[in-house]
Amino acid sequence: MSRSAKTLYNKEKSQKIHNSQSQKCIENRDFRIDATGAIIFDSLTSAAELPAGEYLPASDRNRNGVLIPVNRRSSTEAAQSITQLDNVLEFIHTNGDNGRGMTEEDFADLELALMDDEPPRIPNKEKHNAFVPVHSYFPMENYSKGLRTAKENINRFLQSEAVYNELKMDYRRAILLYGDPGTGKSQFIYQLSHELIENRNAIVVRIENTRSLDIFFDYLINPLSKYTDRMKVVVIEELADLCYSKNNVTMLLTLLDSMIFRENVLFLITTNHPDRIPSNIVDRPSRLDLLCPIYTGDLDHEFMDGWFRFCMNRGITDTERQQAWYSETEGVLSPAYLKELFIYSRLHDITLDEAWQVIKERRDEITRDFRERNGGIGFGL
Repeated sequence: MSRSAKTLYNKEKSQKIHNSQSQKCIENRDFRIDATGAIIFDSLTSAAELPAGEYLPASDRNRNGVLIPVNRRSSTEAAQSITQLDNVLEFIHTNGDNGRGMTEEDFADLELALMDDEPPRIPNKEKHNAFVPVHSYFPMENYSKGLRTAKENINRFLQSEAVYNELKMDYRRAILLYGDPGTGKSQFIYQLSHELIENRNAIVVRIENTRSLDIFFDYLINPLSKYTDRMKVVVIEELADLCYSKNNVTMLLTLLDSMIFRENVLFLITTNHPDRIPSNIVDRPSRLDLLCPIYTGDLDHEFMDGWFRFCMNRGITDTERQQAWYSETEGVLSPAYLKELFIYSRLHDITLDEAWQVIKERRDEITRDFRERNGGIGFGL
């Protein structure tokens, strides 16, 4: 071998070793897990073992479908090799993307996943890899008629796979939670998703915007459809925001009607604006099988006491029950607003009635200065 050829050979060999070490990829059939924890599909065929967990759709410059893991703990041995997302940006900022071809939008997805929109998870002391929020979960479904209906329906669906098989029907369900903001829809889905990850080895994909929808539809629906024996959960938060364009609506209809993505699939969808959802999406059971209205006025009478104890770590006193805040807010304020009322009184060391006056002033300001005008804030509908 000539000196130049040998030099070139050694250079190529060194580069391969460097790439192998810097990428730290875990090769596993048709997908690989890179050092950031991203699941990269290199082809449209399935992989034998995809770690259970929650993911955001993304793509690289090679037009491969990529699943970015949301910060989590996993119960599966395979997923233990995936780093937490809080290490992802540190790795990339230190080493660069090492040829992954991540775009600025991919970095934005990672940043989004590290935001505090959802509580971080910590391991349960009694079960090392359990999915457990830092803040304990309040079972709103015990007090909300709509969430109770959703939970009962989902449980029945999960217990009825044999029935679907007997009837030769696709094992698939799509549920829309709609109604007032701040009533626990997203937290309910968050908790349910991680129960399914823990107990059903589920693959949960969150579609949060148009780009996520595009990527999922173009790159990920085919490879994920191969996992017929795995529960696949597609979470779509605020469906109305995706229905602003005809193209998005067409994609959503195609996704819900998909002939390949129908086995072992559960769609969990939310909206605060059901009036913005086209009728051809909601008025067909094979697309959205169950519609669950969730409104503040439908909360059970026992909710106030349970929510107060959860937020304040004590019971309501008899004196507090006689105050205006107690009689005037039941069925009027959402759980989110009530929580603010409780916390505000504690932070400022004032009575709950005084905090209620502050909340009323805030609501008056919103009505005066922020209420929708000319067809809505930020929506050209």
